[in-house]
Order: sequence, then structure tokens, then C-alpha cells
Amino acid sequence: MIEEIQRIVGRDSVLARPPDLEAYSRDFSDFREKPILVVMPGSSREVQGVVGIAAREGVPVIPRGAGTNTCGQVVGRGLVLDMTRMDRILEVNRRDFYCRVQPGVVLDALNRELEEAGLFFPPDPASSRVCTIGGMVANNSSGPHSMKYGTTRDYVLGLEAVLATGEVIRTGSLARKSSSGYNLTRLLVGSEGTLGVITEVILRVLPVPRARGSRIYTFDSLEGLRRAVDGVLDRTAPAGLEFIDDICLKALKQRYGLDFGDAAFLLAVEFHGGQGWVDRQLEMVGELLGEGVEAGDPWRWRRNLVPALINYRDGARPLAVTEDVSVPVSRVCEAIGKVKAIYSSGGFEVAVYGHGGDGNLHMRVFAAHGEEERVRELAGKVYDYVLSVGGSTTAEHGVGLLRAGYMDKEHGQAMEVMRRIKKVFDPAGIMNPGKMGL
Repeated sequence: MIEEIQRIVGRDSVLARPPDLEAYSRDFSDFREKPILVVMPGSSREVQGVVGIAAREGVPVIPRGAGTNTCGQVVGRGLVLDMTRMDRILEVNRRDFYCRVQPGVVLDALNRELEEAGLFFPPDPASSRVCTIGGMVANNSSGPHSMKYGTTRDYVLGLEAVLATGEVIRTGSLARKSSSGYNLTRLLVGSEGTLGVITEVILRVLPVPRARGSRIYTFDSLEGLRRAVDGVLDRTAPAGLEFIDDICLKALKQRYGLDFGDAAFLLAVEFHGGQGWVDRQLEMVGELLGEGVEAGDPWRWRRNLVPALINYRDGARPLAVTEDVSVPVSRVCEAIGKVKAIYSSGGFEVAVYGHGGDGNLHMRVFAAHGEEERVRELAGKVYDYVLSVGGSTTAEHGVGLLRAGYMDKEHGQAMEVMRRIKKVFDPAGIMNPGKMGL
């Protein structure tokens, strides 16, 4: 099998040495498993050939981008398809506001090129410096500005994908509107490699905002944060509404010297649009909350928050067990209090941060070696609470292995429909098996 694959992609694009396999045995989660083989295809035709061999041999295929995901999506015993060689921006169309890219294109690199045409691709995960478009599409990724711009799914006009059967399909079109047939594009977005391998993406893009403006505020209580979030959402239309708690603030102080005193929460508010409109929005926020505090670019240190949390407490790791839940926007502050109460009942400290405008909470639970099982038990209570208020176990990062066990509880009978769809696309069950509970 290896020699056959080498003839398709080239000898240098097949990795089988133990050190290489070890490097691909992990992503940004705690899951670990060595793959059988790593293949780095350079074209759709090469992907088609490799998948065909894997299907014939019954070997699982695990598509992989940059490996920044936190849920074990790209970990498994099978053939890992590293898609980062397919990194070409194929077309940027300023008049029709779209671009065509290969899946290995890095998000920041794409936006640098789009900016030359006065355009940008809005979804903005914190890993934008390294994450790939293919990975973003596979996980329906987003970030702090999704309350204004939406998620990756809202920008995918069409796809090319290689199915487990060896078929290559194209979905969607260059048109902004279509009522033709089943929306296979939307089905493939967020499917985490369980239905096929994405080999090309058509993305809708937007003009770069003419102006941006932000304010930062601190609060000494959760109630103060709640009143501020409710007030901002009632009176203005922010592009981003980001909060972090006191543990995050302490970690940022330790790592970067940022000092917000004894604040319990920090809230960053940002607006995008025409200069006059942005100025009016900032004026209304000022009337509501005051002038705020000076802290430079809030998104610079927000993107570095997770590295800061890694070294926050000696002898304890920040576990990402419930790191991406979402609740109705009106319940954000209630959810913060509930999450803290659940983990503190077991004696654990939890850092909570996230996007106040779309109900998305991230968190890290600090636990010593040997305490992981207790943390996982409490994580189940967090997920039960989230589902009880009409929320979801994941908003941005996907299901992977981490949340696979909660899919039936979240989706009920709809999971059986998902399993039947999986059978249609992947009759032999080789495409990223076990992810998403499929």
C-alpha cells in the first residue's frame, strides 16, 4: 500500500517513520493515538487516488489541517491526510465578492491577500495565524465577531470534495442565491471529515469595514457584567462583545503584565462600520458605561489568553473538557455563574471567557494529575445544564472525540438520521470514524 501511495503523491509526501507518526498522534486536545501512515497530497486527483486505496484496504482516512482543534478531530488509528500542501489561493473576484481556495490555505494569509482588494473573510478563530480554511470549513469555525458576521457556514458558496467511494463532487455555485436541490454544501460544512475530504472551497467575502472602534470596561461582580451586557445589546449593535473573568485577568497579568486591579470581569466592546456610525455607537456605550479603561488592542491579548492560562497555576493543568458550550444570549451570565458553581462544588477553579453577544462560553478547569476523572464527571453536569436551557455542547470547535458521547442526548432521534446520511456518503465507514459519535 505504501509503495502504491508513493507512486501517486511522491516518496517525500509519505511519512511512515515512528518520529513522524508520533508528531501526528495528537492535536490541541488530550487525545493521543499514532496513525498508520501520514500522506501529504498536492491535488484533488492525488486525494482521490489515496482515498481509493484506503477504501480498498479498509483503512480509516483522517483529514487534517493545522491540527489546532481542541476535540480530537484529527487523532486516530488510520491514514492521516495532511492537507497543508494544498495551500493555493486560486482566485479572488472583487466584483462578485468571492474567492476560491485550496483547503491548506492559512486564514491570516488569505486575509492578507484579500485586503489588497479591499476585502476580508470574516470568521476569526483565535488560531488565525495557523488554522487552515479546510479545517475551518470542516468544523464550522468562528470567533469573537460572529455576532455580527456569522460563522464559516454562512460564507461557503460551494465545495469540491472527495468521497469515500472515490467520487469527486462539486456542490454549490458562484451565485449568491440558489434554490436548486439539497444543500449538500451546508451538509459538508461542519461534518469534521466524516463524509468526505474537502479539496476546494468557494468563499463569499466582504468589503473591509471603513472604521473600527472599541472600548474596554471592568466590573467587580457578575451582576455588574450582566447589566452591562444587557445594556449594550439593548442600545447598540456591536461586532464583538468579549468577556473574561478574574482568573483570565490574573493569568494575563502574570504572563504579559496587564493589570486591571481586583476586577472580577472585563468586557471588550467593538463596532465596525462607517466612521460616523462607529462614533455614534461608541458615544452610546460611553453614556451607558462611561469611558472605560485603556488597554491597547483587546484582540491582541485575547488571542494570547490560552497560552497565558497554561502556566497560571503550578501543579495544575487547564483542562479543556467543556471548553466551547453555547447558551441563549439572555442566559450568558447565568451560565457563567452555573459553570463556576458546578466546578467549585468539586473543589476546582475554572477560568471562563467568551463571546457575550452570541452566547458562546469557553473555559479551562485547573486540575492536578489524577483528578481528570472527577473533572469529567462535573463536565457532564455542565453539559446537562447547557442542554436543559436549549443550548449546544459546542459552538465553534466541533464535536470530535471529546463530545461524541453527548451527541445522542443533544440530538435525540435526529442522530439516527445523521447515521443514515453517513452510510450514504461513506458506506464502508472509513471517513474519520468515531468522530461526532458516527
